Amino acid sequence: MKKFFLYLLSFSFFISVEPQSWRDPYDGITDIRILPMLKNLSKEHIGTNINPKDGRLLHDLIIKKGYKKGLEIGTSYGYSTLWLGLAFKQNNGKLITIEIDPEKAREAEKNFHHAGLNH
Repeated sequence: MKKFFLYLLSFSFFISVEPQSWRDPYDGITDIRILPMLKNLSKEHIGTNINPKDGRLLHDLIIKKGYKKGLEIGTSYGYSTLWLGLAFKQNNGKLITIEIDPEKAREAEKNFHHAGLNH
């Protein structure tokens, strides 16, 4: 449904980015607050973040489909949330994200504030 987009990010193994493997995932990202964070956070917490190409694929899908609402369960440190939040921001939408671990939630909140996505 176009009016409501539910995205559960506990597992991202079902997403294939092979068709876009040639593309630099950061091409066209011009927000000077978010771009460095996307590049740096992808190298931190390896194993807990989605990879940049999957993040870009989700970002592009949200924009292309015009989704306005999203729910992410399992924020972790907020890397995937930056990709999703950037797309929802462009669509004038809203993303809700949930994290059970207080330490991860605090770090993610700092990342969102730094990126200007903490509305």
